[in-house]
Amino acid sequence: MANIAFAGLTAAGKTTHARRLAADLGYSYVSATDILFEVLQMPAGAHPWFTQLDAITAAREGDAVDDELESRLVDLARTRDRTVFDSWALAWICPAPIVRIWIESDPPSRARKCLVSLGDEPRPLDECEAVLRAKDGHNRAMFRRRHGFDLFTDRERYHAILCNSHLI
Repeated sequence: MANIAFAGLTAAGKTTHARRLAADLGYSYVSATDILFEVLQMPAGAHPWFTQLDAITAAREGDAVDDELESRLVDLARTRDRTVFDSWALAWICPAPIVRIWIESDPPSRARKCLVSLGDEPRPLDECEAVLRAKDGHNRAMFRRRHGFDLFTDRERYHAILCNSHLI
C-alpha cells in the first residue's frame, strides 16, 4: 500500500488531517516535527513554536539538522508501507512512490487554528500571526535555498490540494 505525505504551512491542518486519515485507514503516523525535536534533542514542550522558536531557528542554522531530518523522513518513506507522513517537504524530497496532499489554508484561518491549538494557554491573536509569519518566512527561505521550490506557490508535485480555510 502506498504511503501518504501531507504538506502545508504551519497551522493549515496537516496534523489533524494526517492523524485522522492514518487512524481511519489503520496506517502508521509519522510527524516531521517529532523527528525534528528528536534530532535537536529538545523536548517539544507544550507549545514549542511559542516558547522555543528562537532556539529552534538557531539550532537549525547551517544544514546539519535539516539534512538529518530529511534523511530520516526519506528513509522511513522508503522502508515503510501504510504510513501517513505529516511533513513540510516530503512531497518534494521523497523519490519513493508516495501520495502527495497539500493542505491549503488562508492566513486568518491559520491564525485562528493556532489560537485554538493553544487550548487553556491562549495568547493574543496578533502573537499567533507573528509566530506564523516567522515560521513561514524561515521555511520558505530554507526550502528555496535547499531544494529550489517555493513552499507558498509550487504545487505541481501534489496529487491533491485541499482547501481547509472554511473548516477552521
